[in-house]
Amino acid sequence: MKVKILYFGLIEEALAVSNEEMTIGEQISLAEFTTSLVRKYPILSQLNYQIAIDKKLAPTKTVLKEGSEIALLPPFAGG
Repeated sequence: MKVKILYFGLIEEALAVSNEEMTIGEQISLAEFTTSLVRKYPILSQLNYQIAIDKKLAPTKTVLKEGSEIALLPPFAGG
């Protein structure tokens, strides 16, 4: 199945990519997906970020679905 991944802020800068489409297996949890993404982009293991699925922050046990939009978000600053 295919998912779309969006990268923002420092994450986008570190990876030199703003978005991509990725084919993943069925019944993949967000935790499993994140592990595979860190294998692809090892720099992610050094960055602090949150992950949203379809515009909502999601727990790592969430199972991804066909067409999900996954966003890696840098820390938010208050002010």
